[in-house]
Amino acid sequence: MAEPELTDLIVRWTRNGIITADQADDIRADLRALEESGTTRGPSIVAETLGYLGGAIVLAGLGLLLGLLWGDLSSTARLAFGGLVTAVLVGAGAAIPPALGAAGVRLRAVLWLAGVGAWAALLGLLADDGFGWSGDGVLLFASVGAVALGGALWSHSKHVLQQIAVAVAVAFTAGSAVAILPGGDDRLPVLAAWVVGLAWFARSPVRLIGAVIAEVAACFLLGSDWGTPLALVTVLVLTAAATLLRDLPLLATAAVATLIVVPVAIGHWFDGVLAPAVGLVAVGTLLIGAGVVTVRRNNAEES
Repeated sequence: MAEPELTDLIVRWTRNGIITADQADDIRADLRALEESGTTRGPSIVAETLGYLGGAIVLAGLGLLLGLLWGDLSSTARLAFGGLVTAVLVGAGAAIPPALGAAGVRLRAVLWLAGVGAWAALLGLLADDGFGWSGDGVLLFASVGAVALGGALWSHSKHVLQQIAVAVAVAFTAGSAVAILPGGDDRLPVLAAWVVGLAWFARSPVRLIGAVIAEVAACFLLGSDWGTPLALVTVLVLTAAATLLRDLPLLATAAVATLIVVPVAIGHWFDGVLAPAVGLVAVGTLLIGAGVVTVRRNNAEES
């Protein structure tokens, strides 16, 4: 069997939702740049790696410094610091020149993802220290702001990290909005996030993001009369969808979620150790079969 051309693989990955159309264009542009330069752009990779490492070290140092000084800072100083961090992260991402190619795209995506997180933290601090709010109101205010900034950055750069920022922020917005309603079930906010995950899975080209949100929410739904069967159905449906779509990353995340949900669900309905053990064996066998079927169908298509 002949090895597939890289251009054909890019088309296949785009069609199957593994990468977005914008990411495919970025890959093609980077490949053209490599062909023109005749190099592997090793210095760019080294610079990118050093940038990530340096950023991580700076954040660790700031964390230690804030841990020592945070209690002595005024609310105004805390807000000013949070605003400065947000501005630096978002501004640094915007200042990355196009000449850096794919490495610059990745670095911008990481900086903007961190910028959305810093913005959400700043808004939470503003709601807490400035407005005197607490609990779910703070979370709702911060998550709505994260949706706004994340959406603006996502409209400029369709990188998957920007989509992750928006999806997570939308899930938190839905959950916290439901949580502030009076007299609600404690699991309803998780159910709202679960709905967001499934909707993202159904509508987004990058299905994995929505699937992970739905699977995490499903794990938090375990333990109640209606939450446990809903969690079980969720992971089984996503496993079946991953098999039908021949999506190995999606199948891997569904398998992990299934490994968590199924034993808890069986233990919820049956006493003793035997039933969960038998359930694990059965689920493991099904997952192995699903993996074999997926691989065989992929090989059949590519041959």
